[in-house]
Amino acid sequence: RTTWNRITTATFAFGVCVMLITSVTIREDQSNLRPTATAASRIASQKTVASYQKVGFSTRLTAAKVLDDGLAPLPDGISRLSPTGQYKNRTHDVPLFFHIPRSGGSTIKEIMGRCYNLVQASDVGIRNGHEHDQQLKVVNSKKGSAFVNVDTTTTAGLVRAKKLGLVESGIPDVVVTQHLIPATTLFNDRQLGRMFTIIRH
Repeated sequence: RTTWNRITTATFAFGVCVMLITSVTIREDQSNLRPTATAASRIASQKTVASYQKVGFSTRLTAAKVLDDGLAPLPDGISRLSPTGQYKNRTHDVPLFFHIPRSGGSTIKEIMGRCYNLVQASDVGIRNGHEHDQQLKVVNSKKGSAFVNVDTTTTAGLVRAKKLGLVESGIPDVVVTQHLIPATTLFNDRQLGRMFTIIRH
């Protein structure tokens, strides 16, 4: 089984076991608060549509809908994440776990490391002085999990990981980060990030 299939299976199995907390949605009628569309806002909305279509969103998204819903343009880095549903010929993509705090992410990391023996790029690999290493290598934690000697949980660490060619090295099976957009700089046109996450609500 591929690394991505193993991660997907683990994430799904964990998600089934999590009790979802129902949130209360407060609905407000904002129909009277919408500003009148100007030439500048129409141009901005067209750019927003283009940013969504660039990464595979429905072509039925219109400038009018952008204005009505108040959608913001997607950051450029999103284009370095693999579109959902596109799996064929994407064997070079690297799984990217967007770790949202307090949502079960630490459990997922334990499963990836100790159950599936995946090499992770997170913050564990720089412990014991490895943040000064000049080359990439795999280090083992006390629990036996394998990590690359980079820190992908800080923006400074992401810059260092990029300089060392983390993704190009082919060493990590999965990259873990809390900084989604800065982390997209690690990827390239050939090796996109295939993002997954767990959200508690």
